[in-house]
Amino acid sequence: MQACHSKLLETIKTGKCYFEEIYGLKVYDWLKCKPESMETFVYGMQEYNDALGSKLVELYDFSHFNRIIDVGGGQGWLMSKILKIAPNAKGTVHDQAIVVEKAYENEFVSDVRDQISFVGGNFMENVPSGGDCYILQNIIVDYDDENAMKLLRNIAENMDENTKLVIIKQTLDT
Repeated sequence: MQACHSKLLETIKTGKCYFEEIYGLKVYDWLKCKPESMETFVYGMQEYNDALGSKLVELYDFSHFNRIIDVGGGQGWLMSKILKIAPNAKGTVHDQAIVVEKAYENEFVSDVRDQISFVGGNFMENVPSGGDCYILQNIIVDYDDENAMKLLRNIAENMDENTKLVIIKQTLDT
């Protein structure tokens, strides 16, 4: 990924992502071909989300939900935090198969094994049904408007008037 650094200034000026131009694949497709890089990416996302997820479970009451679906939820770090404070809920983490295939091995999942499930798939094609709460954490910003709307439509198809969609995005004070 070092080659992308050579385009950093241009990216800042234009807003254009050069990853696909340089590597011939979109970022997530490239990561699928590079298991070690995917593992590093997944670990980095867990670290990045650690402080935010801990604060989120203090600020938002998830305890009244029956089935929570974390779309793009990685290996279940956030879901495990939520299920610990919502012991009657079931949680499903939906992410790429390569991301969730070893998720049950994570120590942070051990306390909620009977509550959590993992589904591998492409959320641009579909998302699991049956949730009364859907979570998107730091996902929408990864996509252009057209794909962000496609993802939101996929979730909306599984929602009824009582279903909640929780969109989480970290912001910076300026």
